Amino acid sequence: MQVQAQSVSSSRNTTPLINLTTQQLANRWGLAEATLIGWRHRGIGPVYLKLASRVMYRLEDVEDFEANNLRQSPAQRLQAQGASHE
Repeated sequence: MQVQAQSVSSSRNTTPLINLTTQQLANRWGLAEATLIGWRHRGIGPVYLKLASRVMYRLEDVEDFEANNLRQSPAQRLQAQGASHE
């Protein structure tokens, strides 16, 4: 997967921004592009940039979305609770 990096030259931030296209994010998550398009129309999924007709996802926003959607199975939660009571 080729990721697009864009440098931002400002006095506050010199870190290159990494943006993903809809296709790149769909590939990352194993989804159809249409799924991401549908999510955007319904207001769910990660935040995105809309620049003219281009839609881009900032990597930092994608990673935040992934982190906020981490889940444990019920068995893992019970196991963790049992370990904390020992």
